[in-house]
Amino acid sequence: MDKGFSITSDREIHQNIKDAITMLLVYIDCNYSFNLEEKHINVDLYTNSDAVQKGRSLMLPMFLSIMSALTDTPLRCNAAATGVVTMHGTVLPVGGIKAKVTAARQVGCEIILLPQPNATECTDDQVKGVGNVEDALSILLPQALAYRKDNKGNAKI
Repeated sequence: MDKGFSITSDREIHQNIKDAITMLLVYIDCNYSFNLEEKHINVDLYTNSDAVQKGRSLMLPMFLSIMSALTDTPLRCNAAATGVVTMHGTVLPVGGIKAKVTAARQVGCEIILLPQPNATECTDDQVKGVGNVEDALSILLPQALAYRKDNKGNAKI
């Protein structure tokens, strides 16, 4: 299998999404000890919405999905997440929060991760605000934090 990554989708994917996935993989490679040079990552993206074609609010759930695959640890199926992720792992606010939270509740999500600034718009216990990707991992995939590199670039595990 070739090294690198590929994207499979049921719709045409905008270059913004490809760039976002590339940035996430660079972030993971720089900050976690998975040796991505030796792996091939196939991202399968299927949706019933045209919004995903250009929107970057899928970066946080995509990050969590990639980390789930790399750690071979399933994500909770009753959780939802949204947020733009920067090169430093900061989770930035996104638009359409009320609609996203309503949709997550309608499908039975018990945990909804939102960027910290957006979380202040919601007042229920299901919503958890995250400031960075490590906050999100600590809630949904704490095992992945063991792969985080220290300040010298060495794996903690």
